[in-house]
Amino acid sequence: MPTENTYQSIPSLRKIEIEYLALQISKIQAGIREFIGQKEARVRFGRQNVERWVKEGRLQRYKRPGKIEYRLEDLYKCALDPYDY
Repeated sequence: MPTENTYQSIPSLRKIEIEYLALQISKIQAGIREFIGQKEARVRFGRQNVERWVKEGRLQRYKRPGKIEYRLEDLYKCALDPYDY
């Protein structure tokens, strides 16, 4: 039976951390796609963030015919870094 002390010991998570956990769960359950396009990456993580991560060498671009893609797992790793700036 849960008590009040049990709920206090659960750490609070940022939205991006919850999304990352949901991503990992969905990968296990269904095997979602590994890459997302540049436009979607900029919308989800912010245009300047994505450009900064590429410039710093923390994020690799994958060029496909007619589009640029990023590995979704790498984007989340960059976004989860608390010392990003």
